[in-house]
Amino acid sequence: MGGVYPISAYSRVVSISLGATSTLPPQVDYTPVLGNRIWLLGIKAWVAAKAIDSAQYTTLSFWYGYGKPTTQAAMQEWRELIPFGGHLVPRVPWYFYDGDLEKSWDFSMLFVGESKRFGIIADRNVADANAVQVSFIISEG
Repeated sequence: MGGVYPISAYSRVVSISLGATSTLPPQVDYTPVLGNRIWLLGIKAWVAAKAIDSAQYTTLSFWYGYGKPTTQAAMQEWRELIPFGGHLVPRVPWYFYDGDLEKSWDFSMLFVGESKRFGIIADRNVADANAVQVSFIISEG
């Protein structure tokens, strides 16, 4: 497979950090512009909660696209990267219930064409803020 779809030997991590709280609209952040030939090798997401309470949660959804969205509605014009509900139930976010949580996904997904960004939407069901960090493991070229 390496001969048909060669992957660069060099990879890097591009990270996004933000705080999610219910007192603000859903928080949106995105990576810098990436190349026009990107292999997405993985995503790692961490949510650090202040207190452990099973009724409190943070939601994350993962996107890719063009431009610089500043609102949830603008980012949802991008394409969903990891559809939680599959194609039957689009736009359902991933839930992280309180506690220090980490989730990761492994990929071998090729993006070719116009330069893209990866982004996240984070929201929380209570007022206290959670720290959120998402890292995209990519290879360009």
